[in-house]
Amino acid sequence: MLKIICHQIQRKNSLKSRPQPPVLFISARFRSGSTLLWHIFREIKGVKAYLEPCHETLPEYIQLQAESPQAHMSLDNYWQEYWDCLDELPNFHSFNFGIKHLYMNGWDEYPELERYINFLITKAKDRMAVLQFNRMDFRLPWLKAKFPQVPILHLYRNPRDQWYSSIQKAPSDHWEDPHYDHFNALKWSGLLSPVFPLLVSSSIKHSYERSYYLWRISKLLGETYADRSISYEDLISHPKKTVQEILSFSGLDESLNQSIVSKIFPASKNKWKNHFDEENLISMEERCEEKLKDSGILQALSEENAFKTYFEKFPKVYSEIYEGFILPLYQAEMYKRVGFLKKKIRRRKRIKFLIKIKSAIKGFFNKR
Repeated sequence: MLKIICHQIQRKNSLKSRPQPPVLFISARFRSGSTLLWHIFREIKGVKAYLEPCHETLPEYIQLQAESPQAHMSLDNYWQEYWDCLDELPNFHSFNFGIKHLYMNGWDEYPELERYINFLITKAKDRMAVLQFNRMDFRLPWLKAKFPQVPILHLYRNPRDQWYSSIQKAPSDHWEDPHYDHFNALKWSGLLSPVFPLLVSSSIKHSYERSYYLWRISKLLGETYADRSISYEDLISHPKKTVQEILSFSGLDESLNQSIVSKIFPASKNKWKNHFDEENLISMEERCEEKLKDSGILQALSEENAFKTYFEKFPKVYSEIYEGFILPLYQAEMYKRVGFLKKKIRRRKRIKFLIKIKSAIKGFFNKR
């Protein structure tokens, strides 16, 4: 409880001394409505809103869009905020930002990530920099410690809707499979296992249990370290009130509310009810809460000095498995993925070049 009170005091002090021009961090999990929230800020003049800065293959995705013959600047272009720094981006971005040190405390060091975030803030120049993260929720203690003057807006969603949103495009026979990697839930569980061994426990028998554990810990960290928490359900059900709160919190012109609200459309909720029994999900949530309580995770993340005691309970073998096997496994996967995307980029460049040559030849003969 003391830790939470201390952070509340720190939040008020930090909000009084925001850097100029202002900066805002948004933290959310996958499938929580974060793209909608990012789009709201993107529509505001004087704001440079970066989407998913820690995406593992961000530079490659940007280049694929930039090199496409059909590429054009429009609201459909998710990465246009990065285009003016595309040449410099590879010098700062690393795919490790999406897989390494996914949990960090305030005293941890990750200078490469800190340098990258400062780079993006600087590139916003005289505009407000808004960084919308989907891979920062377990690092909020570190983010708050390294950027104490920057307010953090935390977005969360109903755990059942978030889970269903992550599984609905997978083959239905895998929906309940806890070992099917729905939106990287399995990967995150492995990479976070040195700190939260419960995430790789054999007691997990259903994909919802794994999703619930990640959601619950993420939400607790958001409520503890972010300066404001809002729900996706409030955003779509009460857009005028919620957007007003967001604008006020961010120090932006509240008269923009009406024009922004007009772009928010009601989204369907409780789709999971068409496929799953509510009593069964409630039962799983209750079991998960019991195991979280027994593991000491909830206490460790919300009380002063409890984390150190919690972590000391686990043998060193967890860290050795992580450093020697789990992390290198996913790093090798990312090397392969990046290599594939770079080949695709080169192929698109050749196609673009051939189109230019064909157009030039056609123009030459037309003149004759």
